[in-house]
Amino acid sequence: MERKAVWLYGDGPLAAETPVLFFEEEGVICDFSECGTHIASKFIVHGDELPVLATLKDVAKQLEKLHDPETTEVKASNNGIAIRLKKHGVKTLADLIKTLR
Repeated sequence: MERKAVWLYGDGPLAAETPVLFFEEEGVICDFSECGTHIASKFIVHGDELPVLATLKDVAKQLEKLHDPETTEVKASNNGIAIRLKKHGVKTLADLIKTLR
């Protein structure tokens, strides 16, 4: 199934080696900031999926193989990552991959 968007939660850096928890079925990526771990805990408690521990770059590469990077949106709202996405002009998975290089 083609994913339309992935959501990023947290206040950490938008950097390739940032460790993240990836909930693949939900399309959710959480960093280890207070915000990111709070959201991750909600998905762990209320969901059926355990996250994968990876770097942001590794998750982006995995998503690139599974979904069209030009049409898969990257979203964040009301957190530090949202500010960094806007600063770097990241709107799609392709934009995120370029930013992480």
